[in-house]
Amino acid sequence: MIIKKVVRIPQANLIELDRGEKVKLLGLGDSSFFETEENSSLNFIYQLIFNRYVKLVFDKKMIDDQGNLLCYIFLNTAIEGKPVWCMINKRMIVNGYCNVIYDPINNKHNEEFLFLEAIAKDKAKRIWKPKEEE
Repeated sequence: MIIKKVVRIPQANLIELDRGEKVKLLGLGDSSFFETEENSSLNFIYQLIFNRYVKLVFDKKMIDDQGNLLCYIFLNTAIEGKPVWCMINKRMIVNGYCNVIYDPINNKHNEEFLFLEAIAKDKAKRIWKPKEEE
């Protein structure tokens, strides 16, 4: 188990850790083109994990072509007083902050991610909310 502190979040799907490692969150698309003041995926993930310790979990391919670690990120939270590791990738998707990028190699959670994206779409959450007609 690898646990590291998040010190910087340049994008909603990319974080930087305490020793300079950059981590791309598996399954998440770049949501920057969806950003508005009220729909900030960057603000959402910042509030969840900035300056906190997260657990990194790898799939098959561990590093991308840019040298980023490819991981599922977990935050230790408490439910009914018991520690539980919550996957941040899932929270971003189900709350409508990011679209799913289907990965044929790192595919451990692909189907679950697509299911969560369908829920977010069905409930018209954040990036899936219909645009107002002008």
